[in-house]
Amino acid sequence: MRYKICFFFFLKKKIYVVLLKVILFNNLLVIHYRDTSSGISPSPSDSQQSVLNFQDPIILRQELQNAYERVRQQELDIKKLKFELEMEQGHVNILRHDNQMLRQMTVDMHVSAEQEEEYISNKLLKRISGLKKEKGELLLQVEQEEEYLTNTLQKKLNQLQKEKIDMENALEQEQEYIVNRLQKQLDSLRHQQTYHPHHSRENSTSSVSNTGNVTPLPPASPSSTHKKWVPPHSSSPTSPDFGVASQGAVEVLKAEINSLRTRTAEIEKEYITKSSQATRFKNELIELRKKSGLPVDDLLVEEPVPLFLRHGNPRTISARRSNSGTLNSGNAIRTFNRGRSVSTSDVKPQ
Repeated sequence: MRYKICFFFFLKKKIYVVLLKVILFNNLLVIHYRDTSSGISPSPSDSQQSVLNFQDPIILRQELQNAYERVRQQELDIKKLKFELEMEQGHVNILRHDNQMLRQMTVDMHVSAEQEEEYISNKLLKRISGLKKEKGELLLQVEQEEEYLTNTLQKKLNQLQKEKIDMENALEQEQEYIVNRLQKQLDSLRHQQTYHPHHSRENSTSSVSNTGNVTPLPPASPSSTHKKWVPPHSSSPTSPDFGVASQGAVEVLKAEINSLRTRTAEIEKEYITKSSQATRFKNELIELRKKSGLPVDDLLVEEPVPLFLRHGNPRTISARRSNSGTLNSGNAIRTFNRGRSVSTSDVKPQ
């Protein structure tokens, strides 16, 4: 298309040059005709005057022949100029025809270019509309997927929070159950050894067998959480074999305490695992809400730390509990030994 336009301008320039040449040639012809008619050649009056001046027939014949030659030469020049004029007019007509053809070609090229541009524009508009539609569908799918992920993570987070609360409640109930169970067992042992001094060995043996097969008691009320057992010092057993029975009961209680402590440590580890998983899900949910432009204030609220995590990890807590259990068992043994010594001192004077 670019080469066609350049060729069109080149032909147009050439046509203008030829037209200028034709105009110049016509002007030259007009000037020549004016010169021939103005007086360069002798007028009829001058020729008659010259003929009248020269009476010699030879001179007259010679002048007539010269005039005839000049007329003949002028006619030849006129014919030649007419032929050249016709040739130039033919060239002009050819160039005009070429110019019209080029103009028509230019118009056709403009029309075809406009049609091609319109076709390309329509094609691009259709493609742009299709891309916009695909973009809208993709945005809708992304929003739906983000909403689905948000809801899923929210459900998982709620479930983990519920499990965490249940585990906290179960752990507290387990602790309450352990405290109440130990307190009841020690109370029952003390009661049996106080009111049955003559059958202490049989009762201690039966209590040992009973403590090995104790059925789990229902969880105590929340008000009994803070109760602590304080061993009494007023009553004392009177049997001489009380130390052996109490030592066996203490060993059984130690074994139960160790098993319950192991169970508590496992529950605490599981709770920590669930808490870390809930924290991870919570962070992912916060990121998704930030990307979606949703509020995250309800997720930034810090949850209360459970009691068993406020003072350290489960190992330190279990170690602390083992130390406290050892101290409690030691205190119980000292109490029982003190009661035994008191009972023996009471028996000797009798």
